[in-house]
Amino acid sequence: MRKLKMLVLTDHTNHSSENSLYALVQSMRLNPSCGQVDVATRGDRLNGFFFNRLVPKNIFVNKVDKDFTFSTNGDAFKKNLRRSSLQEYDVIWLRMPPPLSSDFLEFLIQACPNKLIINNPAGIYETGSKAFLLKFKDFCPPMSICTTIEAIKDFKGQFPIVLKPFRDYGGKGI
Repeated sequence: MRKLKMLVLTDHTNHSSENSLYALVQSMRLNPSCGQVDVATRGDRLNGFFFNRLVPKNIFVNKVDKDFTFSTNGDAFKKNLRRSSLQEYDVIWLRMPPPLSSDFLEFLIQACPNKLIINNPAGIYETGSKAFLLKFKDFCPPMSICTTIEAIKDFKGQFPIVLKPFRDYGGKGI
C-alpha cells in the first residue's frame, strides 16, 4: 500500500493552545495511510516567496513528529525546517485563517492541478463571501447586498441592520 505525503498550509501566528491543528496532524502522522506529514506556515518570513509572491518551488516546511505541539513562540515551526516543493506531496490541506486573497487561491489551483486539495480554494472563495448566504434565505435572517446609500436606507427602513464588508471576517469592518 502506497503511503501518502501530506502538506498542511497554515498560519500559526494566531494559534492558541485550543487550536485543533496540532492534534489533527498528530493523528494524521500516526495513520497507516500517511508516510509523511509536513506543515508550512504563512507566519514564517522564509515562506514569503510562496504565500505572498506566489512562487511554488520554494516553500519551507516542518516535519510533524511526536514533539510537534503548540507553543506561544511557535517552536514547532522552527525545528526540522527544510525547503520543499508542492510537487513532493500527494495531498495538500489548506487550513489557513481568512482572509485568503483570490490571487493566492488561484495560484494554489494552478500550482496543484493534479493534487487532492482539502478545503478546495475555489470552494473557499465561493463560500467565504457573505453573498453565498443568499442561497439559503430560508435559514438566514433577512439580508441584502447593498451597493448604494439609498439601498442601505431602504433596507434599514424594514429591519434593524448590521453592515458588513464582503471579504472581511471576525467582526472587522462592521
